[in-house]
Amino acid sequence: MGKNPAELIQASGADNNVRPVGSRRDFLKAGILAASGIIAAAAAWPLARLAMRKTPWTPPVFVDAVMLADMPEVGVKMVDLSLTKGGRPDARVFVKRTPDGSIIALSAVCSHLGCIVNYDRLKDQFVCPCHGGRYDGNGKNISGPPPAPLARLPVRIAGAYIQVGIRRPPV
Repeated sequence: MGKNPAELIQASGADNNVRPVGSRRDFLKAGILAASGIIAAAAAWPLARLAMRKTPWTPPVFVDAVMLADMPEVGVKMVDLSLTKGGRPDARVFVKRTPDGSIIALSAVCSHLGCIVNYDRLKDQFVCPCHGGRYDGNGKNISGPPPAPLARLPVRIAGAYIQVGIRRPPV
């Protein structure tokens, strides 16, 4: 019978640390690398498709928020807005009349983790109860963890109502 490759190498006086080409260890390494590559590609494909997806821009839908007669001279009203009559609220906003008489609408959702903020009338600040983030009366983040100001929403007056523009949730 013939000698195995390891015996041939020993008999030739070659270095004992040299493995024959195409050893079992090399085959297992190649198999593990190939399997790892396939798993990585399978995991990355959905993420790549999500990153490439473009959501089309949709114009805001204006919803009646507050009657002009019910809005205080200077102050804030918190309003739940719904795109369907009697439906679940799609947005919670603060409608505010500023000292100069203009009207602004701010999202009540904290830019940090999405908690609903409260309005502190005495300090004219919006306060997040989750992590203590604070926004000034115009929604600008002034302390705490919020990375961005409160989202400002479009406002218009239509008849006797102050209307606020909200976007439809993506389908």
